Amino acid sequence: TNAAANKEMTRNIIASGYIDSSDEDIKRQATILGDLGIDVLPESDYKELLNAVSLMQSNYATTTVCPYNKEEDCTLQLEPHIQERLSNSRDPKELKHYWRQWYDKAGTPMRENFKKYIELTRKAARLNGKLSAFG
Repeated sequence: TNAAANKEMTRNIIASGYIDSSDEDIKRQATILGDLGIDVLPESDYKELLNAVSLMQSNYATTTVCPYNKEEDCTLQLEPHIQERLSNSRDPKELKHYWRQWYDKAGTPMRENFKKYIELTRKAARLNGKLSAFG
């Protein structure tokens, strides 16, 4: 996988000592290349994070809601339908309707995936702060 290749590259950069270089350009480049992002995660966590992101993206792209004051033709999507109404409407009840519908259908079902996303991205940030994690 790309994550494994990136981990190997980072191990090589750290082993080379480039991060401790007196040349600021080399040091900066080694530091940037040494930050793996989410690739730093163990494979099972990495896959779990990608799965959570994929499910959230899919849900976001496919969620539909009903028009304001109508319970038929519930096919309005965030882009462009709901965004247009949120941008142009000045009716607080209509704005609340779309916000609530979107939250209930897109946000609530994804709560556990979002928690997993936060947990694993924080774990990746902690691991990226520890060079010994690659040794």
